[in-house]
Amino acid sequence: MDDTGESMMMTPEEKLTQYDSRAQAFADTQQFDACIQDLVRCVALTRLVYGDGQLKLAQAHVRLAKAYLQFKGWAVQAQEHSARASELLPFCTPNSTSREDRVHILTCLLNIYLTQGGATLLLAKYPLPTLFL
Repeated sequence: MDDTGESMMMTPEEKLTQYDSRAQAFADTQQFDACIQDLVRCVALTRLVYGDGQLKLAQAHVRLAKAYLQFKGWAVQAQEHSARASELLPFCTPNSTSREDRVHILTCLLNIYLTQGGATLLLAKYPLPTLFL
């Protein structure tokens, strides 16, 4: 995306949608550096569009954390972003207690824990238990 002409006239919501779809396309074509770059932009734009303390921001951090872990093997960055998502989640009170809202929150929690667990294993902070004592 160039920063001239049409892209300068886009709203933050439109840019967020564009970067989100581009990140997915880059992931699908295994262009991982470009994917991560767009996911970083998505985190910034999500914060701008939705504000702090929103589930969307926690989800954006988790998505970036998963990309760091899966695509680059960068466990420290994955831990940082999943920890940030974990910090945001208690403030993400849904407008309603609908089943769909609860599913989104639980999915985000699951992704946080999976990412933190994978990052911890890569960092070898906790040795695997011995099978035979």
